[in-house]
Amino acid sequence: MLGDKKQWGKLIKEGQAHITSDGYHGVGAMPPKGGKPDLTVAEFSSAVVYMANQAGANWKEPDEAMLKDINKRIAKKQSKS
Repeated sequence: MLGDKKQWGKLIKEGQAHITSDGYHGVGAMPPKGGKPDLTVAEFSSAVVYMANQAGANWKEPDEAMLKDINKRIAKKQSKS
């Protein structure tokens, strides 16, 4: 939920790469990519940054190293599926 500081606070503590890769892959009732299958990793990452920042995070747009880490985490999750 956008702006829900209590819910996002828990997620923000998990870290940007972790949350982004989980969301991209899908967690629990949340569908992969937030239900937007056409999103690239970079586009989805930008959306996560926006949502986290609305709840009090101070995350930056992911740089090349962050995107590489996120992609690695996504690949690991997909190989377990």
